[in-house]
Formats: sequence, C-alpha cells, structure tokens
Amino acid sequence: TDHAAKYFGPSSKSVWSVITPEMFTVFWIMSLEDICVPDKRYKQEVDKLNSDIHSTDDQRRELTSRKYEIEDKKEKEENRKNEKALIKDAERMKASIEKLKTEQEFLARNHEKVMDFLGKNKNDLLKRIPNTNWEDLNHMFVQVCLFPRLVFTPSDALYSAKFIHLIQKLRIPEMNTIDIIGKCVKRVFKCVSCSTEREASNIGIFFAELLKIIDKWQIESNWNNECANTPGFGKQCTVNDVKNSLDLDEFRRAIKNTHILIKDVM
Repeated sequence: TDHAAKYFGPSSKSVWSVITPEMFTVFWIMSLEDICVPDKRYKQEVDKLNSDIHSTDDQRRELTSRKYEIEDKKEKEENRKNEKALIKDAERMKASIEKLKTEQEFLARNHEKVMDFLGKNKNDLLKRIPNTNWEDLNHMFVQVCLFPRLVFTPSDALYSAKFIHLIQKLRIPEMNTIDIIGKCVKRVFKCVSCSTEREASNIGIFFAELLKIIDKWQIESNWNNECANTPGFGKQCTVNDVKNSLDLDEFRRAIKNTHILIKDVM
C-alpha cells in the first residue's frame, strides 16, 4: 500500500481522499484465478480427455485382436507400432488429467485463502476515508481501477466484471453496486469509439460478462440470495443503507433503462 500511495504523484492527495491505497492495491494485485476458479471448464476438459482415452482404448483393442490374424510381416510391424503409439497417447492424456486436477486443486485452495482474507478485511478496505462522498468513491473506483484494467487484456476485462460481482457478494459496506454499474455504462461504454480495436474488444468482453451477472440477478432466487436488502443496491450511496434499497421490480426497471442507454450509445 505504500507504493500505491505514491502511485499518482502530485495527484495522490485528491485520489486518496476518495479511495484508499488498500482498496486500490487489492483490486490491482489480484488476478482472475484469485476470485474465480473455472470448475466447469476444468470438468469439460477432463471429460473430453476421458472420452478420448476410451476411444483410444477401443482402437488399441481392435489392433490387438487383429495382430493374430495378420500374416504379412511388414503389416504386423506397422500394427505393433500403431498399438504402441495408442498406448503412449492414452498415457499422455491420463497424465494431462492428473495435471489438470492438481492445477484445479491448487487454484481452489488459493481462491479459498483469497476469499477468507477479503471476508476478514472487507470492512477495513475503505475505513480510512474521512467524510467520504460515496458517489465520488464509485466514480474514482471506475476511473482508477475498473476502466484502466478492463481495456488491458481479455482476462483483465473478465476480472473487472467479476470483481463487481465480488463486491456485491462480499457486501462491502461502502460500495454501491448499482451505482458502479450505472457509471460503467455511462462512462466506459462511450469510450468504445475512441479506443483501439483491441481495447474495444476488451470493453465488449467486460460488458458481455457484466450483463450475464445482471441477468442472473434478475432471477428472484438469485436476487434474494445476493442482492435484496444489501448496501450495494441502496437507492442512495449511503453506508449500510439496507432499509432503503431497491426491490427486484425496481432493479429490473433500472436494468431496462440501462439497456436503452447502451442502445442509444451504439
């Protein structure tokens, strides 16, 4: 955090009066794998490899049964080489499965540690800000965290969208999720026309993932579990404003307006 405090040079005072070095550092130091383990993707890869192994074993058994019927010496040698190659392929794929499982377990343990750290420290990330205007906080978060990172790489674009989801899941008291989404739509989306092709593509990836999260929240069970009566959906940017938060119908209307705004920008 000491390095972060010096990051903006002469502008540091104005930046750190709104957002803390702790929050800035947490956002920039983590990666996509820290906040999201792609279990579904790992399962797909393992299932595909298992299917390929079964197919390879079937081919090998067919070659094995044929070797007693082949009389030509050259053909028999070719059959033996093919059988040996299939055995090696199966062994390679089995090793790949073990490697994927080990990698997934490592990422899962790391993710658990990260979430445990964030859960224990979420109330301290922004507590050093005196007399904070929370709308200014959301604006600064988009300006110095989300936007610079989401245009960098496709992975960073996904990370930035999922970090907004993480803010809501952690229920960080000082962060208003719906206001952050609104600021992203109003300010980030408009930057597409003045971005490079790569940056514009990454902005598209960010919004595609963000809209998936928003669609998930529009399902009543997900809304009740993640969003209802939380600071992130307070109607005003007030700390712990859970008594005056959006209900699901109000959220759906807000998202409808968001889609209209995106359409107008396009």
